Amino acid sequence: MLVLAIDSTMNGCSAGVYCSDQGLLSSESHEMNRGQAERLMPMIGCALEKAAKVYADIDLIAVTKGPGAFTGMRIGLATAKALSLAMNVPVIGVCTFQAVLHTGLAEVDDVDGRYAVLIETKRQDFYVQLFKAYSKEQVIPLSEAQSMPLSEISVMFDGNICVLIGDALDRFRAQAQGDLEYLSFVDVSLPSLKSIAYLALCDEHGNKEGGVVKPAYIRAPDVSLPKNPPRILDLDVFSG
Repeated sequence: MLVLAIDSTMNGCSAGVYCSDQGLLSSESHEMNRGQAERLMPMIGCALEKAAKVYADIDLIAVTKGPGAFTGMRIGLATAKALSLAMNVPVIGVCTFQAVLHTGLAEVDDVDGRYAVLIETKRQDFYVQLFKAYSKEQVIPLSEAQSMPLSEISVMFDGNICVLIGDALDRFRAQAQGDLEYLSFVDVSLPSLKSIAYLALCDEHGNKEGGVVKPAYIRAPDVSLPKNPPRILDLDVFSG
């Protein structure tokens, strides 16, 4: 099966072609804070060209659905849904936490243990979820996906040996107080396309609600009213 894998939930944008028999055939990945809407479709085209494939060859679209950056999540999901309709192929949403965890586990020799995925929120808190891994294929969540301040995250670890994986580790280390010897760190700036495709293939019928992949929001987006009141056209000026 040929999978088109897409991610734009974190500080970057990625697209690649994965074959269930041969592995990752091609990938395009760039770290960026904004501009994913302009870059994603050209990157998909480049990934297909590198793999010597065309859109008609794709059997499945795998896309990260969050948690993550609000705008990036919407861009990735909207692109995946549009391609799904145009190509008449299914789309599977993959949890960003699980994709980041699977990416990090590839760098760990002795996998058995506790893991916490920390994703940047660009605020004072962190997106975090705790997992127990028995192997790279057998992982269970120990907590819900949530946003938490540093003080609550430290309590969640409760002094247990834990491996932290994600893109928020530098800020965590800079702000953490006390003994960190029981923690180890695996920096993952972007989830691997191989992990995204693999997780989608493992759960072809999962991550859907009513047949539609929905973004995984932990909290509502920040929306503020404009500072200046809207201008209202005076239609009386044009009457008579």
